[in-house]
Amino acid sequence: MSELKIVVVTPERTAIDEMAEFVSLPIFDGEMGVGIGHAPFIAQLGYGEIRWRSANETTRFFVDAGFVQVQDD
Repeated sequence: MSELKIVVVTPERTAIDEMAEFVSLPIFDGEMGVGIGHAPFIAQLGYGEIRWRSANETTRFFVDAGFVQVQDD
């Protein structure tokens, strides 16, 4: 099974660099889920939790603004 690569970059460092099966993102006007094979997009993040699932475990990371880019495959 394929996985998504999650990379969260702050001005100071790379905070997260992991693999996941599914990601939930707080975008500025709601929430968006990203699974394997999702179409590419760029969106403005809002405040809230980025959540991702890997090996039946959910991990959470709080963000307060920024941008998200989902690339093809």
